[in-house]
Amino acid sequence: MVKRMWNFVDKFFRENELESYIVQNAVSMKRTEEIEAGKKVIYRCSKYRKYAECDFQVKVIFSGDGGITILTSNEHNHAYRASTTRAPSLVSEIVINSVAAGLSRIQMCRATEHQYKGVVSHSQLCNLLNYADRLITVPMMCSCRTNLKTYVCKHAVGASIHFGLHIISNLHKLKSLGKQRGRPKKTAGPALSR
Repeated sequence: MVKRMWNFVDKFFRENELESYIVQNAVSMKRTEEIEAGKKVIYRCSKYRKYAECDFQVKVIFSGDGGITILTSNEHNHAYRASTTRAPSLVSEIVINSVAAGLSRIQMCRATEHQYKGVVSHSQLCNLLNYADRLITVPMMCSCRTNLKTYVCKHAVGASIHFGLHIISNLHKLKSLGKQRGRPKKTAGPALSR
């Protein structure tokens, strides 16, 4: 293993100069250590997860006299982006549309194979389909007492309309969902009659 080479950059005496240097170089804190001279903080590239080959680091040493020494190692390398574990956004749109259409899991897989021409790994598709299953069940939960109405209450119907799982063809039915709450209006005439 090759020892990391550090290059002296500058020495600051105010923390706002350090903060502007950190923002300018797009780094985030990696670790902090206590040393004899004071405190040592190592920063690394803030995009190190996206760009795995970026080995840029900044070492900051806070000395006892109030000085802040800045050292750097290597340069930013954002030439090659790391592979991601998520499926492409076009595939997720296909799955969401399939869920809205009420397709089964196998039908969703076939729709993805047919509509998306790129390569999608089996694990990416399974993760997305598991998430799609949650899309189906989460909107159907309601605040009724232990869901005794088995998802036909106004809460579940409203949530399914909101998430686009149910489309109302007759707009007059929407008015009945928004009825006013409260005490009924008084009727004309005496309350008790003979």
